[in-house]
Amino acid sequence: MSTKKIIFTHGGGRFGNQLINYIHLAACGLEYKNVKINQQSLKRYLRPIEGKHIVSNGELNSLSVVKDDGKKPNRYYKYILRLVCDMKTRWTHFSTFFYNERESIVIGERGNHIGYLLGDHVENLIFDDSFIEKSKHIIFLSGWGFRNWFLTEKWRNVISQNLSKALNHSDLAPKNDVLGVHIRGTDFKEHANGDLYLDVNDWVNAIKIIEKKFEVKKVILMSDERKEWSHIVNNNNNWMVSDGSVGNNGDMYDAFSDLLSCDFILTAGSTFALMAAWISDAKVFDVSETNVNCKAMKYEEWSSYHRFLLNWK
Repeated sequence: MSTKKIIFTHGGGRFGNQLINYIHLAACGLEYKNVKINQQSLKRYLRPIEGKHIVSNGELNSLSVVKDDGKKPNRYYKYILRLVCDMKTRWTHFSTFFYNERESIVIGERGNHIGYLLGDHVENLIFDDSFIEKSKHIIFLSGWGFRNWFLTEKWRNVISQNLSKALNHSDLAPKNDVLGVHIRGTDFKEHANGDLYLDVNDWVNAIKIIEKKFEVKKVILMSDERKEWSHIVNNNNNWMVSDGSVGNNGDMYDAFSDLLSCDFILTAGSTFALMAAWISDAKVFDVSETNVNCKAMKYEEWSSYHRFLLNWK
């Protein structure tokens, strides 16, 4: 069978969303040895060490993190950059109509600039034998609705080891008594009708319940936005703030690495936290249910848990 090339041009979302796209794309490439996959939208965060393919001929490429240079571009520059990227993506999909060996597929997305892309628009797509066999030589993909959970679980160990190698640089050894807490802030007020938003006091109360019930000895806190941590950690000697929390000396890779070193993770269901749990096989708590049912869920439970499915499936 001839080699197929999949170029994932647009996936939207931040780091956690790009990781969940990555695990499905990688699983497809590992399962079908004649497939090469280039995940363009991941490259803001992680890049293949060799070449441009995340997976090629059944082999995963090692990844390296893309560090921020610390400079904050002004809004005009960001606007122009986004415009250029959007135009490049649109032209890429439009040009497929001039080449018989190429095709454009837009999956499960009507807004976010890709609803205007030319190509076959489908609600969902599963990477399986039928798709690979019927596809043309080069496939340009955009959108969210592609998944094959069977393949992703089949190749989970290989994929998680590759991601852990690139992302886990924490000095903390995994321990059963460390709780990682990823606090999502005001951005969750708008997301999913606010169903996943809780204020800081709710998070603190949940931590204390878990700490007591599961004899947690250390708590590592992090957030996507600046917070006043002093009134939280001052009276809790075993609580610390990750260097990767916004406003601290580190970056999101430090926060993610800290989560990878925890046996427990407390979350409202963000893909950032859930991907860390998927890679490290950490047990997960839902911050909204600790008062009712303080349960440490293993992957088989939280991967089908109704609240987390807002972001996971």
